[in-house]
Amino acid sequence: MSASSLRKQQNALVDPKYEGVRTSRSQLYEFDDVTDEDVEGGSTAGETEEDSEESVAKDEENINKSHSISEDEEEQSQGDSDDESVHSQSSDAAPDHTTDNLTAALKKSREVDKDKGRAIIQQRALWDSLLETRIRLQKAATATNRLPHPNDLAPYVTSENGRAAVHYLLREVLSFSDELLTLRKRLAQVNEPEIEVPPSKKRKIDFEDENFERESADATVAAVEMDAVYHPACVRTLQKWSNKIAAVTPASLSARSGRSFRGGGATRSTVELVQDALGESGAKAVGRTRVRRSAGARIGAQVSLEADGAEGDAEVFDDLDFYQALLRDVIDSRTGAEDDWMVRQRMKKAKKVVDTKASKGRKLRYEVHEKLQNFMVPVPTATWHEEQIDELFANLLGKEIGRIDPVPA
Repeated sequence: MSASSLRKQQNALVDPKYEGVRTSRSQLYEFDDVTDEDVEGGSTAGETEEDSEESVAKDEENINKSHSISEDEEEQSQGDSDDESVHSQSSDAAPDHTTDNLTAALKKSREVDKDKGRAIIQQRALWDSLLETRIRLQKAATATNRLPHPNDLAPYVTSENGRAAVHYLLREVLSFSDELLTLRKRLAQVNEPEIEVPPSKKRKIDFEDENFERESADATVAAVEMDAVYHPACVRTLQKWSNKIAAVTPASLSARSGRSFRGGGATRSTVELVQDALGESGAKAVGRTRVRRSAGARIGAQVSLEADGAEGDAEVFDDLDFYQALLRDVIDSRTGAEDDWMVRQRMKKAKKVVDTKASKGRKLRYEVHEKLQNFMVPVPTATWHEEQIDELFANLLGKEIGRIDPVPA
């Protein structure tokens, strides 16, 4: 590394021309013949010597000052160089720190996306399992529609076999109800901590008791209390996710759903649609579930005909439409047809190419066919002749051969 400008200036000050000539007083009196001229010359020499000494002293002082100045400047330059090095190091460290922050942010966002992806996979797996369970329960729901009417149930429950079957069914249903209620309470405590879950009443079902009315009433009351406590949280959750889905739903789907559910009105949330379906406006949908559409009639010789009205049978629950919709969802998810939803929507929205000037015979319609390749006149290889073929088709179509209606003149 070359010397700095300050060091070059220091070397320039130490030059031979700035060095003084050393002398002594004995050299001034080496001549004996001292005349006035000599005295004058001596005085002049003395003055010169004094001047020279003063000049030498001044030169030494200037040199010392220059040395001190150069040392101060050198220290200052070293301090400046140190400051520059520290500043350069800090400036080099600043981009590194920024890069580290950016890398950490990108890594964090990737981890968040991975967590979302894993959560979506788990939600889809849970949805598929619930959907499969609902489809499996359809057989049980359809079978209950074949049970005898309450008015005709007495002969079946009074027999020994019938009473044992009813008791076994009630035990299984009550056990399942308790397990399901416990699961709901645990999920509510985990997902909605602010909900005050009603305390569980520890009770042991008396399987030996033939009367299950008390256990059934207690299970019903516990389920109703849990529904009342969890209903606000359920409505809040539905409203939140309804708003999120509405924010990213295509306009075509929103318009289509609006026309189908609300007659083209303003877009409403899922909560409002559910309330309408369960309210007075949805009485028609509820009435459709009371109409038997599954195969098989009620068990029993005497069939009550009180429910043959427009509202259906209140003891029947048949949601075949909803079940078919669930089956379509399962088939679409298994075959991957739901992935082409946007393509199908674009095909539906695509305009057909129609020539408006070709209507009413104002334009000759024709189609250009491609050239026929390897065309050959067909060679009949059948063993039947044309009369036999005509007779066969005439018999199939119920017509007589050779009968032609005369054309009126």
